[in-house]
Amino acid sequence: MFQFMFKQLIIILLIFGFLLPIFSFGQMPTPKTIEIPKTAEEAEKMVDETIVMAEKELPGIIEQIWRNEVMPILIGMWTFSRNIWNKHLFPRVETIWQKIQELFGREIEKRKPKIEEGIEKEIEEVKGELPSLWERIKELVR
Repeated sequence: MFQFMFKQLIIILLIFGFLLPIFSFGQMPTPKTIEIPKTAEEAEKMVDETIVMAEKELPGIIEQIWRNEVMPILIGMWTFSRNIWNKHLFPRVETIWQKIQELFGREIEKRKPKIEEGIEKEIEEVKGELPSLWERIKELVR
């Protein structure tokens, strides 16, 4: 069942992948005709006008593209991924995680007294080394 649904999903995505670019060509505005400059001064003037226009309008254009095109796609991808995770992946991962916790939980309970003894020994060693470490730090500061 899952394999059949996966194949259908791939086929649908391939069809949309081929059709969506075709629809975008229908929305393209007709380009303005640009006159070729006849002199160097005209070319310089055209470049200056282009730079001034880009400096004024480019931040707004980028903001509009980001807000109206990029963010909805990212939000849609996040929602789609979150739904897949919540519906299909999380329940499986949760059961595996519970089994791992049971296995390690039993092993930790068996080894807990040894771990506590080791921690107490480490604490005593650190307490013994702390005064000498403090003296070394004092010497470094001087």
